[in-house]
Amino acid sequence: MHAEIAADLHIHTRASDGVMTLTDVVETAAEADLQAVAVTDHDRLHPELDGRISSIDAIEVIHGIEVRVEVAGARVDLLGYGVRPTAELEELLGTVQQSRIDRATRMIDSLESALGLSVDLTPSVGIGRPEIAAAVVDATEQYSSERVFEELIGEGCPHYVRRWVPDATTAIDALHAAGALVGLAHPYRYAELDTATAIVDELDAIEAYYPYRRRSGGGTDPARIEQIAATAGILVTGGSDAHDRVLGRAGLDAGRYHSFRDALEEAGRRTA
Repeated sequence: MHAEIAADLHIHTRASDGVMTLTDVVETAAEADLQAVAVTDHDRLHPELDGRISSIDAIEVIHGIEVRVEVAGARVDLLGYGVRPTAELEELLGTVQQSRIDRATRMIDSLESALGLSVDLTPSVGIGRPEIAAAVVDATEQYSSERVFEELIGEGCPHYVRRWVPDATTAIDALHAAGALVGLAHPYRYAELDTATAIVDELDAIEAYYPYRRRSGGGTDPARIEQIAATAGILVTGGSDAHDRVLGRAGLDAGRYHSFRDALEEAGRRTA
């Protein structure tokens, strides 16, 4: 995108595996001259956000979430925007969080047994592999965080444990019932673009603009994602996928954000 970014719609906080508090996000968004942000923590609604859309110090903060799901044997990430808590969604997320806690416990036990060290980490809601990697680094000078992932807890590594995730349709239905617009996150991150985008007919959006390459190498092609969105009749979104303190590396310009915001309001009215 060439226009100035007005909205960064993919941000993580300390509620999952980011480094910023909600206050930090708002302050950093203001410094980056953003109009709006979406807080999209992994498998968890941010505990300090009540409404679908909040105005905090002149920044629009959209209550969002990122949920990993399974589709056609592959795992992809969905982004829910404008979420309100419902019993159905809370039950689903509770199951997901328990799977995270159970997975982390098993991984920590395996690491401690194999490496002969004590990992000072008690798994709780929001736990993810980055926290495990950081705790291993704290416990021994032998590893960097990158090396922990590459050799110990990355997929296919000796201490990796696969966790449970819901199927895509179950998660999409729960998010829609909670008033959310639902989009596919970072489609070029996955091994097979066609598999990841096979669910677009169930979605409201797809993330076209984000600032990194896929893991297997090669670039992203926003134009192709825009075409997929146009064919499916859905929105395009964008965001930095920030886990750090830098916002606005990618997102939507003011015009696209206006269209997104209108759709967000309509979704809320349908489920009010």
